[in-house]
Amino acid sequence: NVEDVTDDTKKRNLLITALAVQPFKTLISLCKPKKPTECTYQDLIQKLRINYARVTFPSTERVKFFATRQESSQTLTDFANSLRDKMETCKFPSDFYEQALITAFVGGLNNEHVRKHLMQKNLETFEQTLNTARTFESVLIQGANAKHD
Repeated sequence: NVEDVTDDTKKRNLLITALAVQPFKTLISLCKPKKPTECTYQDLIQKLRINYARVTFPSTERVKFFATRQESSQTLTDFANSLRDKMETCKFPSDFYEQALITAFVGGLNNEHVRKHLMQKNLETFEQTLNTARTFESVLIQGANAKHD
């Protein structure tokens, strides 16, 4: 098992042999004037992390977060989970986390009736907001089905 390897040289060699052609070429460039086999495992990992690290700016991520809209194929739960995932890079203060999630969720909903209903409520938690949205959406669906029966 690779995770059980503790010897730095073996770890380095496993890493080098596991890389695909393009990442290996990148590693060679990153290590110059040395060869990858002349660097420690930790050095290689650090060089790769720095090279492949995605630079994000919280302000840009926040703008994208609040611009997120529910896709027609997404359920309310899917949309909520998508927002939770996107929130990771926003770096909101912990005391604003819940409110940011509620605001983005309500603002990004496809269904205007559900959105207006939620905007009239004083919802304090995201779970409460999501549950209220689910309930109201069910009522709308059942009401529409009752009209057709």
